[in-house]
Amino acid sequence: MSFYEFGFTSGDAEETEQFLSGRYGKVALKGWLGRIGMRLVGDERFQLASMAFDGEHTAAAEMDAFVVASATSRSGWEEGRDSGDMCVEPVLFRPGTPFTSYTLNTERRSVNLETAALERTARLLYGRDDLAVVFDGPHPATPRAGATWLRVLGIVLAYRDTGVLAHELIRSSAFRLLSVSALEVFRLDGDRAALRASAERRQRIYHSAVEFFREYAPLPITIDDAAEAAGASVSELVEAFHALHPDQTSPTVYLRSVRLGAAFADLRAGDPATGMTVAQVAHRWGFGSVRQFASLFLDRYGVNPQWILDGED
Repeated sequence: MSFYEFGFTSGDAEETEQFLSGRYGKVALKGWLGRIGMRLVGDERFQLASMAFDGEHTAAAEMDAFVVASATSRSGWEEGRDSGDMCVEPVLFRPGTPFTSYTLNTERRSVNLETAALERTARLLYGRDDLAVVFDGPHPATPRAGATWLRVLGIVLAYRDTGVLAHELIRSSAFRLLSVSALEVFRLDGDRAALRASAERRQRIYHSAVEFFREYAPLPITIDDAAEAAGASVSELVEAFHALHPDQTSPTVYLRSVRLGAAFADLRAGDPATGMTVAQVAHRWGFGSVRQFASLFLDRYGVNPQWILDGED
């Protein structure tokens, strides 16, 4: 995924309208008096936008993606018969649903979640390959849910402010955190109880398998054993890891990672003077090829395993 970050500042209504329309969809400024300063960070799946409005403006818009917006001071909106204030609770603007927003000297924060990316997360989370993401309104399900969104947004904004969103793995974790939060904070159409039960089952499978891998990694276990311990099929286990692991890794890769970590600890605590070798440690933790073990170890830790054993790290 290609990372980008840029800013936009303007006091010209026409220029601002063209810019916002290019980023969000259809945006028409009905009233304009002042300036806008904007910072946009993200990739093809999501974008974080911080906007500072000096002055007053009214905009009629229709988004191309799902947009969750909040504000630091009064910033009203209307969508059909619904209305609210972004400084009171976050609002979800849905693709193809027109709305009007009103801004006066405020700072607004929004998260754009691309439809295809959000739908993929929803299908993995709820175990429904045919699930279409349709929300039944712009308001959070409860005031507590709205507060949860703001806390999650604060975490991701802190990532942005420290510059770590430039790293793809951190950005992927941030996207998943935001998308799962949006799916849980706002009301999805359909049988919510069934969707939640499906999500809870996946979470149980995932956490059970993670605990199993960590406890029994020294033994000759496989992902079949982890699936059995979790009361799931292998395909369910794989889907649970793809849905819930921050890096969307597979259970096989996760088990290998646990064993690499254990091998690192053994090498650090070991002493070549006693006859310990890298091959012994590799074989102890299930790596049949010392060359493959060294390659995987180097990829993960950036050093040769022999250096760790020799105390040269």
